[in-house]
Amino acid sequence: MLNEVCIHGRLVADPEIRKTSAKKSVCNFVVAVDRDYTDDEGNRDTDFLDCVAWGASADFMEKYFKKGNLIVVTGSLAKRFWEDEDDARHYITEIVARNVYFGGSKPSEENKEKKNTKKTAKR
Repeated sequence: MLNEVCIHGRLVADPEIRKTSAKKSVCNFVVAVDRDYTDDEGNRDTDFLDCVAWGASADFMEKYFKKGNLIVVTGSLAKRFWEDEDDARHYITEIVARNVYFGGSKPSEENKEKKNTKKTAKR
């Protein structure tokens, strides 16, 4: 059987890192991934995918990734649940990251300004 996921998108927020009681790093993050197709007006839908990284991958996320960065995540899809204080069950489906990679860079404000200047100059 196969359970393999590979996504490329942008971090929606700064990664949330914490340590377990056993001092193991865990990092939760959300990746925005555009769909391949467009609607009749040329708009793309975007999926917001919950992810979790453990150990060295979590530490790597904390050190090098921030909101808006492009990221590639490979791992597996997992579904888990927990019960709250009222004994209500809550479910989440998330990508358990095996590897995280740089997916590119977010355009800097300086580069954005240069692009806007070039567009204005052509008029």
